[in-house]
Amino acid sequence: MRSLSMAVGSFSDRVMLKYYPWRRPSFQEKIMEIERLRKVYAFSHAQALGKGGARSVIDQLGFRRPAVIGGEKSPLDIKYDSLPDAFVIKPSEGSTSRGVFPIIRDEAGLKCLFEGYVTPDYISSTILRHANDISYHTESVTIEALVQDPQRQGQIPYDWKFWCFQGRVGVVCQNSWKTRKIRDVKWWDGQWEDLGKARNDAPVLSTLPAPRFPKELTEVAQSISRKIRFPFVRVDLYEDHIGPMVGEITPFPGFKAPFRRDIDRMLGKAWEEAWAELMSQDGYILPLSQNKQAGV
Repeated sequence: MRSLSMAVGSFSDRVMLKYYPWRRPSFQEKIMEIERLRKVYAFSHAQALGKGGARSVIDQLGFRRPAVIGGEKSPLDIKYDSLPDAFVIKPSEGSTSRGVFPIIRDEAGLKCLFEGYVTPDYISSTILRHANDISYHTESVTIEALVQDPQRQGQIPYDWKFWCFQGRVGVVCQNSWKTRKIRDVKWWDGQWEDLGKARNDAPVLSTLPAPRFPKELTEVAQSISRKIRFPFVRVDLYEDHIGPMVGEITPFPGFKAPFRRDIDRMLGKAWEEAWAELMSQDGYILPLSQNKQAGV
């Protein structure tokens, strides 16, 4: 039987854990530090992962992504008559749903899957307002084909967000969007086991179904993660009738809500292991450019 001192650790260990929480790996602490650093430095890997760079990575690996219908342009210049009956208008750069409009055209007009029927004037004014007043994204937009899941006709397909660490999947968040701001989620581990309430930012709906292509989704996320020479990246995927479709790749998913403590520590450890693996490789250079400081 272990002694009490062995079970709880030495006095010095308890003091260190209480007053120096960084001794325990934490994903939340790491992502907050990265968010701070990117305001001071230019991350070369992050610059390469703008939406154009992400498309290049996806194409190099031979994975599918939504077809680009219209290149960068002002939302005021969109010619709706020339677009197909299903498309997505999204900011050319930025990471918010505020400027994203998944559209299906029918006899009644332009139906946004987030908020119902909209007009071209409403779309352009909303995008420009958020770009100018809130600065969440650029004024220019890109138009892509709308990914449609045959099992969810007329709805936004499930959005599968993978938290990845150099080929290792930490957690997966399945998003079922109802409106632009309201969604249900289900959290999975890397082996597709239900994690319960992993984070407090959205209601958990345990009855959401598993993906139809779990193995293929995981392999795509792992391959993209290994391609990006940074400890962490989030890979956003969809499914259509064929298989996985890559939506976004981002090393900066934000930190609106912390993970449950055990998951936060697990992801923090995965980050540290991925970082150690990268640092052990010949020729690996920390992807910071100090000549582009923005001030502290």
